[in-house]
Amino acid sequence: MLLRDHPDTVTDAVWVRTVIVVLPGAFPAWLRTEQGVCGVLLVGVVLIVNGARVRSVFAGR
Repeated sequence: MLLRDHPDTVTDAVWVRTVIVVLPGAFPAWLRTEQGVCGVLLVGVVLIVNGARVRSVFAGR
């Protein structure tokens, strides 16, 4: 959602994962659940990596 206006930044894997999660009935529920959980975990990683604490550690280098 945040990068929807920047398609050159978003990788093909992100677009495929979004399609798998959004299309109802096109894929088995377990696959859609797996992709959704993976997306949520990746959002968590992005928030941690872009946090002030981690950025300050790398800014000092």
